[in-house]
Amino acid sequence: MTCLTDIRIRQLIGPRKAWLSLVGTVLTYCDRTWSRETAIDIPVELISIKDKKRFMGTRLIGALCWLLFSLMAGAIMGAIVYRPDTPCTATTEIIFFVLWMAVAIVPFVVLLIRFFFRQRTVSLVIAPHNSQITFWVLKKGRVVVDNLLSEIQTRRAYVDERISYPQSSCLGNVLERPWKRTVVLICLFALPALFVEEPWLFLLCIAPIAMHIWSVVTSVDQPRLFRKAVRACLRKQWNDAQAMISELLERSPSYMPAHLLLINICLRLCRFGEAESVLSRIQSDLNPEAVQEIQTDIIQRRRIYERKQMSIQPTNGQVVSESSPSLSHEKPSSHSPNAP
Repeated sequence: MTCLTDIRIRQLIGPRKAWLSLVGTVLTYCDRTWSRETAIDIPVELISIKDKKRFMGTRLIGALCWLLFSLMAGAIMGAIVYRPDTPCTATTEIIFFVLWMAVAIVPFVVLLIRFFFRQRTVSLVIAPHNSQITFWVLKKGRVVVDNLLSEIQTRRAYVDERISYPQSSCLGNVLERPWKRTVVLICLFALPALFVEEPWLFLLCIAPIAMHIWSVVTSVDQPRLFRKAVRACLRKQWNDAQAMISELLERSPSYMPAHLLLINICLRLCRFGEAESVLSRIQSDLNPEAVQEIQTDIIQRRRIYERKQMSIQPTNGQVVSESSPSLSHEKPSSHSPNAP
């Protein structure tokens, strides 16, 4: 099965940095903002595709901005060329007007005309909540997007035909960087002082700074190795974080936050057996709802991992799973002797 990875998309609404990757029978959506990274694993059987043509508003905005910039540049150039002490000839005026028309009006008209030609968009509607990932299909990446959509439909057909128990939900991971969020909040709280020109309004910036200091102060009582492991997780250094947590648990085996973080790290590293082993050691200290929630998360993430290893043989159309052959079993047929 072909892997279509890191396909850059331009969304209508959402972060500018976004990618799609199709591995096995799972579509992964990733985006990145100033303070957060998001990754969502979407089984292909939950996806329905909608095509629609829309007016691309950025083209109209670009045309108007270009016209405004050209008018300002033309006024500045006119003030430089048309001086009282140096009268211009008719030829100079004609040349200046033609150059201004070529630089200003022609690009404006081209962008304006392009705006009235609607651009194709694709919406990936994700069940069961009908959330959507909508992005533009531009000429440069049209072939790649069409190939991706075709592969999604093909693999969905195989899943509907071959897998007895499809997934019913998506799985997501969010990685936040608190200090970056604090910087953004400080900038936002400083805007009123800049607009109103009142220096005392800069005191509003104390609020996000105080919240960040409070979060740091409340974490001081945590063990040093635990704080270092959390920072390693923020840098995606999962193996280092696991080593730190393991060392911490050797010193403090009853520290519950370390056990929970270790389960999360094992899931990130796709070490599901280790996660189940950690859960079995602490499940007597957790309430039944928390244990069931963690067990469900482990099972779902293991299934998503196995689905990513799944491959389709193009010769006979069979689904083969490298990690779990049970996923490739066909649904019972009414003509089968084992069918009920």
